[in-house]
Amino acid sequence: MEQEELQRLIEVFLPLKRQGPGSEIETLMALGLTGLDTSKEVQVLDIGSGTGVQTLTLAKALKGTIHAVDLIPEFLDELEKRSGGEDLSATIQTHPCSMDALPFSTNQFDLIWSEGALYNMGFEAAIVYLTPFLKHGGALAVSELSWFTSNRPNALDEHWAKEYPEVGLVSEKSTILEAHGYAIKGYFPLAESSWTEQYYAPLLQRCDELENQMVHSGQEIDPITQHILRETRAEAELYHTYSQYFGYGFYIAQKV
Repeated sequence: MEQEELQRLIEVFLPLKRQGPGSEIETLMALGLTGLDTSKEVQVLDIGSGTGVQTLTLAKALKGTIHAVDLIPEFLDELEKRSGGEDLSATIQTHPCSMDALPFSTNQFDLIWSEGALYNMGFEAAIVYLTPFLKHGGALAVSELSWFTSNRPNALDEHWAKEYPEVGLVSEKSTILEAHGYAIKGYFPLAESSWTEQYYAPLLQRCDELENQMVHSGQEIDPITQHILRETRAEAELYHTYSQYFGYGFYIAQKV
């Protein structure tokens, strides 16, 4: 991704509570399925934390340290502001780095968490890379784009073949986890409201605000911004049309 496009994306997403679908209810539901002992201090790795809405939820529910990793320093700066406002700064440590170049030790974490971010490496490659950082008996909780059925419109297959070829059935994602030494502890699909109300509604409002600001100031909307606005609206419409066929599945597993 070009630097200018990245800066435009940061401008769009930085003020938002979420940079992807999800909800506090689902974060806590997944955490409950891990079976983690919340009375003990734990070390948690949150991959692709963004501005950290789920990081803050985990920090409130757990004792110990949450290590939040994101490639975009501006997102982590915002997380630090938010954690300070909720008196959680001592619980959350931020790490501006790529998810495939982590500065941690093997067997360091009791829990590895990632909401909608593993696609950056590809699901299986991410699982292979992250597993050594997890203690034996530790828990993994990740949300991942998944097919809900084998029977899908061709247009949908064609779209995701270009955008994320590793999208797969729930059974296929579970098989990958099992093949790499995990026992499945739980699974559930994210609710449609986690996409529509929690993610797309504020995101589309943000797009409208940016567009209106540029128009009212007499500023010409540059091609990169036009592309981002157009693709964001098209993605939201795609989900609205085909939500019965795909979404995020939350996978909870234990390293055995």
